[in-house]
Amino acid sequence: MEQNPTNIFNVFLNSKDSLGNAVSVSFTGDVNDGDIPSLFIDDVNTSQLFVGMIVSDDGTYINAGTTIASIIGDQITLSQNTKAGVAAEDHDFNFTGTERADICRFDIGSVLSQAPNAEELENAGTCLIKVKYFHIEITNTEFTNDETSMIQIRYINQYPNNIESQQQSINQKNIMSSNIIGIVGVGNSDYTYSDYQSNPNDYIAIGNPFKNQIEIQITDQDGDLLGAPTTRNRGWFMSLCVYIPPQVDILNKNMPSLNY
Repeated sequence: MEQNPTNIFNVFLNSKDSLGNAVSVSFTGDVNDGDIPSLFIDDVNTSQLFVGMIVSDDGTYINAGTTIASIIGDQITLSQNTKAGVAAEDHDFNFTGTERADICRFDIGSVLSQAPNAEELENAGTCLIKVKYFHIEITNTEFTNDETSMIQIRYINQYPNNIESQQQSINQKNIMSSNIIGIVGVGNSDYTYSDYQSNPNDYIAIGNPFKNQIEIQITDQDGDLLGAPTTRNRGWFMSLCVYIPPQVDILNKNMPSLNY
């Protein structure tokens, strides 16, 4: 591929930066029952809370870095003890986290905002994209328990020449257009993986991604989203390489050739 500084782009995405993905709520609760530090906050409205959320207050009771370890009824178990202090009822607590990481949206904008000297690339119809690196905050054991053998990284876009199989009704074609840009083995102990597990991904042809918002979806081997319960407050990080082929000079594209 012909390369120059204006047609190769490295894109680094963090799921916790996704648009509209953050959750921040506040509820009251009872803390330090018996005037001693503890791992519990009682009498909390837990309807919008989930394990892994960051817990904070005005600094009186909650140590930095405390998260929700478990939830049973209206009682929260913390990842570390509260600070020493007298018991309090209806104390204010803040809870923050990310709702899900299997559907993430990012506003890349125009290619011009990333490379001001590359105006000729803005109108490129297609380009190549490659997943160079990916990790997700879910363990091999959790994937095994969920019966997930691999994950598929999907980018919602127009794809000129990518296909995948999909289960269909009888007498219908089982091949359709695909939006998969990368696959990652998850170490499920019930499966054997190929020698290419460490780097299975190559360039995929897609429509120009530098046009406002993009959406990344993380699915399992059957194309099903991992789901909110699986990915609540579980982040991922991805490194993409986008290659836009050099464009024909618009001024000369339709001009007749001159032979001397």
